[in-house]
Amino acid sequence: MTSQEQERLLTEAQDLEDRVPPLAAGPRTEHERLMLERAAELRRRADDYVPGSSGALRQRLVEVIENGI
Repeated sequence: MTSQEQERLLTEAQDLEDRVPPLAAGPRTEHERLMLERAAELRRRADDYVPGSSGALRQRLVEVIENGI
């Protein structure tokens, strides 16, 4: 993933979140919940981005941090 792809994911997530009315407007519809879940998934994917690394390196970094290896 490149930094441009990361930015695109974050922009898409923000666009989805902006479509959902505030919680004060009433209970969420199923469609609104799905949009927010999709936005959260896009943000997770963007957060996985480690410049100059592969997915395997990112996973190893997570293991090291979580397990104190």
